[in-house]
Amino acid sequence: MGFTNLPPTVFDTVKALETRLAKLEQFNLASKIFTSYAGSVSITPVASTPTSATITLNPSPFTVAPLVYTSAQTNVIGSTVLGTSASGVSTTDNGRNGFQTVFSVWVYRTNTSATVVNYLAIQMTPSSASS
Repeated sequence: MGFTNLPPTVFDTVKALETRLAKLEQFNLASKIFTSYAGSVSITPVASTPTSATITLNPSPFTVAPLVYTSAQTNVIGSTVLGTSASGVSTTDNGRNGFQTVFSVWVYRTNTSATVVNYLAIQMTPSSASS
């Protein structure tokens, strides 16, 4: 990668992390523990009103409704941006090209400034899930 100008100790640390990440990815591919999908959406909210955007993954990497986690990309969390969430998560077999996953990503903000909300969807594979 482009880390050749780093001090030797930092370079070694970055290389070690790259190696660990590669091993984790290989482990996940071999054991198929989970499927994940990450993205972001910009939402221009109505002031002091929860406002949403619909996310549609078609085709979807999921076979059942995943868990969806959200996070606002902002430095005014707690004062101007009061929260984010996901709702209405569903995955259906659309027959043509596999599965489709749909969910809403929400932001609650006290003004109308556009806000980027990051989301991460995760599904445990049936063979690794405990319930």
